[in-house]
Amino acid sequence: MTNNGIYYEYSVSAFIAARGTPSPIEGSSGGHIWLGLEDYTNGYNIEYYGFNSGEHRVVGKGAIVTNDNETYLYSAHKIKFPITQEQYSKINEFIYQASILNSKGKVFGGYDIATNSCVDFVFTALRAAGIGAERGYITQDGRMIPMSNIPGLEEIHQHFLNEQGYKDAKTQYWERGA
Repeated sequence: MTNNGIYYEYSVSAFIAARGTPSPIEGSSGGHIWLGLEDYTNGYNIEYYGFNSGEHRVVGKGAIVTNDNETYLYSAHKIKFPITQEQYSKINEFIYQASILNSKGKVFGGYDIATNSCVDFVFTALRAAGIGAERGYITQDGRMIPMSNIPGLEEIHQHFLNEQGYKDAKTQYWERGA
């Protein structure tokens, strides 16, 4: 992807839907957060990954889902991180391993809205890629209500982009500083 002359091949985005977001499939009384993994190496490909109870309850077996972009008609917030191929691979490996556990009924501990939810899934995936982890910005698994994680994710985003050499990260993360 090229933005203002800077080229990157991969990105990961956190999409956050507010509570009550319209949905033709299912809704969430508390909101939802999920990932979009983008690969620009052979055109454009995006894959979505989220985590829910699998049973529309606050506690359940858990399920990794790939249709959150269809489940939630829009997101209230999106935070995009340009990443390396290695980071992209680490997030994919985390999702693959979590999926294997899912097939054995162990999706990284099952779904519990208070202790292992969509928020935990996204934060764990970002940590797997080293986003926020190198300086301890992601030391916990976020707040229970997805929308309440926006300030924390914005701070992680700002630090990450500054460390990568991007200037004015809040508004123009794609423009690298000199």
